[in-house]
Amino acid sequence: VVSTQSTGGCLGGLLSIWAQQIQVEIQVREPHKLQQIFTSFPVTMLGSTATIHVPDLLEGEKKDILFSVSLAESSKTEREDFAFINAKYKRVSSPEIASLPTTTLCIKRREMTEEQVKQLRTQASQEVDQQRNRVLTAEAIKSAVQAYEANPNNLEMVRNTLLQVKQRLEKSSSRDSTFTRGLVSDVDECLLRYRSEQAVRSGGYAWAQQAQQQHWGQRANQNTNVSYSNQSQVCMQGRARHYNGP
Repeated sequence: VVSTQSTGGCLGGLLSIWAQQIQVEIQVREPHKLQQIFTSFPVTMLGSTATIHVPDLLEGEKKDILFSVSLAESSKTEREDFAFINAKYKRVSSPEIASLPTTTLCIKRREMTEEQVKQLRTQASQEVDQQRNRVLTAEAIKSAVQAYEANPNNLEMVRNTLLQVKQRLEKSSSRDSTFTRGLVSDVDECLLRYRSEQAVRSGGYAWAQQAQQQHWGQRANQNTNVSYSNQSQVCMQGRARHYNGP
């Protein structure tokens, strides 16, 4: 039995690769520091520049790369550029390497009370919060896979980790968004599949392996509760579902 949705997704991916060998460069200006890049894509460092290597992008596809920067203290109040982002890629239809315009990140400091700072930190944009939640979910499911590999009898610890992440998702600022609700559903799915050793052996382990890879790579080819589809995949999936044979 072949899943028409999976078949359609694979065909859509093969026929709609738009760019390959994508390199995203993040350069943080001193004295500020790039703290961490939350991605499963390979990262190389050269001085103060980090390069994220993304294998390919499908037509209409989007990848979000979350990273954190430690800003040095300063009494300056004027606008200050602190980071620069560049990207280049190889077009499938052309041998040439294409580059995107530089994106400049800047800050403008102002005096704030401790309460204002606290409010500002809790009012992160919904999109950024959703990406934080995606990373949390991917890390939690990955830890479930690794914990089972290390000790198949310690499912209680795995479930406790998943429950803690679920609570964080449900308290996040984007908790009512479709995206975060989908992540919560995937954590629930992982809890269900890790309810017993038999459940893990009967597909739970394989599901968790695929799910964490899909959340890291932001490309789903199985029935998860979060959609990372693009237009080409949706089109191919629709055709595959439409033709079910005689």
